[in-house]
Amino acid sequence: MSLEHLCFGNIIDVRVYGTYGKNTTFTTTIKPTSDRFTSVSWAVNGTSIITSTISNTIVEPKYADRTTLFRETGSLELRNLTNEDSGEYTVHIIPASGHLISGAAVLEVHHGPDTPTVHQHPNPAVEEERLTLSCASDSLPPATFTWEFQRRPLVPSPQHVIAQLDEDHLGNYTCTARNDLTGLVVSTVYTLNGSLVSPAYRKRIRLNTTSGWLDLWDLTVGDSGAYTVDITTHTDQQLNGSTGLNVYERVSSVTVTPNTTELLEFSSSVRMSCQVSTGTSLAYLWMNGSSEITVSSDRVQIGNGGTTLTILNVTRYDRGPYTCNVSNPVSNDVGWPLTLTIGYGPEQLAIIGPSLVEFGEVTLLYCSATSVPPPSYTWSLNGVLTDVQGPVFVIASVNSSDYGKYTCTAVNTLTDLSQAADHVVSFKGRPKG
Repeated sequence: MSLEHLCFGNIIDVRVYGTYGKNTTFTTTIKPTSDRFTSVSWAVNGTSIITSTISNTIVEPKYADRTTLFRETGSLELRNLTNEDSGEYTVHIIPASGHLISGAAVLEVHHGPDTPTVHQHPNPAVEEERLTLSCASDSLPPATFTWEFQRRPLVPSPQHVIAQLDEDHLGNYTCTARNDLTGLVVSTVYTLNGSLVSPAYRKRIRLNTTSGWLDLWDLTVGDSGAYTVDITTHTDQQLNGSTGLNVYERVSSVTVTPNTTELLEFSSSVRMSCQVSTGTSLAYLWMNGSSEITVSSDRVQIGNGGTTLTILNVTRYDRGPYTCNVSNPVSNDVGWPLTLTIGYGPEQLAIIGPSLVEFGEVTLLYCSATSVPPPSYTWSLNGVLTDVQGPVFVIASVNSSDYGKYTCTAVNTLTDLSQAADHVVSFKGRPKG
């Protein structure tokens, strides 16, 4: 082989393009001659494809049925291209003269476009809100997209946006993907059906169009009500049904509050109110200690749907403690007990202490009364008010001035009532000295 038939630069095109499933040829710039090359080898990304010498040709198994080597020029045909065939191809040729000839090229395989896929967001669609249809297709180079709705052209773009969805937008959308290099055009039809969701149910409802089941989550009290379903089967059979849903809010933070805190026996009335922070469809149960309160007398009234308990002309035995138990079909809660302060007295006033004392001894007199709130006490001796206040009168050392009539007076500042009791202290024996 004469040197004028050889090129010592890059002997193949730097960039080669192929189409998925088609054939391509890496054509060298060497002119055919009658002299045979000593060897020709091709590789992709450093991995051997074929090596041919004068006596033998070795082809890698994955290329056995897909390659043809033209030994006269060193060119290589690669058939039935796949994505994996993309890469850098190198050729090394040793002619009879022994001078190595090399070349390199990058192959880009263009498949596609594949059948487009359409994605809808949000799904299910929400009435009166924005909806986007996105079309995608594997393609090299990237495909261009066009849309049609009910056979009417729309703006070319990978996405079709509906600003405010309504029933007029339901129907068939056709997305067409085009690869300008391969010349292939592929379309798909996407049906935007009638599964429109009211904004109030967005992101919390799912309809199974096969079974007709409806899943609803993140329930609110507003979801309570009567539900109906109408189904038309593929055979045009009409089916319908109805059901009811009651949604209850859990009961929490029960409190019992009286309308007044100053109560007087026989003259005051009290209204206790039971309130909750949360809860619906509530039932109320009032308790006095461990006993259930029922409307069993003219003095006890339960009103306002059970939320209030009124006691007229309270007595000291109406102090409680009162609790309010609030419940609904899914929960219950009980508030802290409330104990009423009911003013009465003073009553049953008495002075406890010795009547006979000896001269010089220590003597204590105790005054007690039944009263709510506890009364204040004052003491008098022989009709003269002393400076002693409180239930105890202390005589540190009895002398002649300590004999006589002691009067204890108890005063209830809430009821504005008072009561007095007398106790006479006499000398036991003769005074000393």
